[in-house]
Amino acid sequence: MGCLQLLGSKRFLVVLMGFSFFCLFTAFNTAAGVEETVIDSFQSEHSSFKGSGYISLSLLYITFAFSNWFAPPVIALFGPKWSLFLSSLTYTLFAASFLYLVTWVFYTVSIFIGFGAAVLWTSQGAYLAMNSDSHSISVNSAIFWAMFQSANLGGLIATVLFNGNDDITNSQRTELFAILVGASIVANVSFLFLPKSQGGGSGKGSLLDTDEDAEGLVHDRDSAEGASVDEHECVSLATTEAAVSNEYAMRDAFVQSMRLFMEPKMLLLFWTFFYSGIATSFFTGVYGTCLGNTAYWPQSKSYVGLATVIGGAGQVSASLFGGASRKCLRIEGQTVVLVGALIHISCFFLIFLNIPTDTPMESTFDTAYINPNEYLGLGCSFLLGFGDGCLETEIMNLLVMSYPTRSAPAFALYKFSQSLSCAIAFFYSTYLNLNIQLSILLVFNIISSLCFFSAFSME
Repeated sequence: MGCLQLLGSKRFLVVLMGFSFFCLFTAFNTAAGVEETVIDSFQSEHSSFKGSGYISLSLLYITFAFSNWFAPPVIALFGPKWSLFLSSLTYTLFAASFLYLVTWVFYTVSIFIGFGAAVLWTSQGAYLAMNSDSHSISVNSAIFWAMFQSANLGGLIATVLFNGNDDITNSQRTELFAILVGASIVANVSFLFLPKSQGGGSGKGSLLDTDEDAEGLVHDRDSAEGASVDEHECVSLATTEAAVSNEYAMRDAFVQSMRLFMEPKMLLLFWTFFYSGIATSFFTGVYGTCLGNTAYWPQSKSYVGLATVIGGAGQVSASLFGGASRKCLRIEGQTVVLVGALIHISCFFLIFLNIPTDTPMESTFDTAYINPNEYLGLGCSFLLGFGDGCLETEIMNLLVMSYPTRSAPAFALYKFSQSLSCAIAFFYSTYLNLNIQLSILLVFNIISSLCFFSAFSME
């Protein structure tokens, strides 16, 4: 009985969702990390393929940003569980598209996964809210975030299979992406084992506060028709009730998203979300390129994948720190965010001293203010990941605690703001040198922290 109680507990459901995200993003993060290298090698043998990894990511994040406005109605229609499952299928399609690359298929799937990502992450926030309360949200968020960020270790799969080669053969590409498709399918299946809600409810109460209205509508209808309703009429009534409830919920979801965006607290949090996006783009896309382009080091290209793994370790450490700090040390969320912000500021300064300013755009033998040190460079990867993990964990905590009945619109706005700034940052990273990018990060770090503290203090 104890084992059955464990399997049905809310904490176990969070762990199961975390495992599903771990498998899904082991596939996606690895694919995204090797995307440009694989495409370059494929184009050397197949000149008809005209795709670009950078254009693919741009399409993904632009679609992701604006699809967040339409994600809550989708979740209102299907519920968090089925939304997680259906959206995860787009990630499997993305990995499968690399088995044999066709330009129009590659770009089309990039758009699909942008929409799927919006639904996936909004569903994740809703399902986390359904299975957490004010006492468990910190630990649940930390557990989920630690499992999710462990997916960065998937980069080791590519490192082993490619054996340090810059050119990837067809057999190596097929072997890698067959493994990644398999990992993604495991995630698809795992989502199917999630119950619709804890306690047998529909689970939509944590998405939108419309259940009471729907129940009232049905109650009035029942009163008007009386109690003499046969079995067939009951079935017909239940079907009509579900259709009316879904139609109302979908319409109300979009309206709530728009209204929520204009609330003072959400307007403050917008700038925190915005900073998390540009910080994520720098951490996941720009900084590794900077290390690889620091030609002062003889084997600089080998540090790109290693930086991803070390940064992931920093994010996992931050998640564990965030959960343990509130559970054991009684540290509030503002303190965790402050620690992460100060770590990021210190890290920006160290990168400024250590890494040449032109490395985002080209390989260079130049030095910065000190001779580039690879250990310091990789150490900064850990600090970037740690600071990012502190912020992401506390954003999830604050959204769940502040919007328990509107978690889907809240998380949709979060991901809209984050992915929009991420797309902007990827765009300007092509043209701006490292020092200017660090200055932008510094300014928005300060703005983000002040806005988070102000939003946290609101009732």
